[in-house]
Amino acid sequence: MSVAHQGKITSISNRVIHVNILSVSACSTCSAKRICNLSEMKNKQIHIPEPLQHTFQTGDNVLVEIEESNGIQAVILSYILPAVILFASIIGAILFSFSETMSALIGIGCTAIYFGFIYLLRKKINKKFIFSIRKEDT
Repeated sequence: MSVAHQGKITSISNRVIHVNILSVSACSTCSAKRICNLSEMKNKQIHIPEPLQHTFQTGDNVLVEIEESNGIQAVILSYILPAVILFASIIGAILFSFSETMSALIGIGCTAIYFGFIYLLRKKINKKFIFSIRKEDT
């Protein structure tokens, strides 16, 4: 099973297809979105290695897919692990009799170090998350 998003090819260069995806939250279609300010619409740019046999052109409407298991891994790496590190380091610091302020700073520091490692390993991590692309059925 895979997760798919609609997108539009903005360019193709150096064997990489650049796709623009409009990410829309559930409340963006609500008629009260101007009042509550919770609506969220963001343009996201995804870079996909060009398939060997392709007929894609700039401006094509496409579906960008990723396996659901890869999506779950991405959520774990970007949301769950940082939250666990943050809370564990704060609780650990409090147990070692640090003040609440110092414990919070230690938690933020540990989380920042985690994201630093993620940044340093981004090329290796990117190889694990494989996107596929196909033309959207019209």
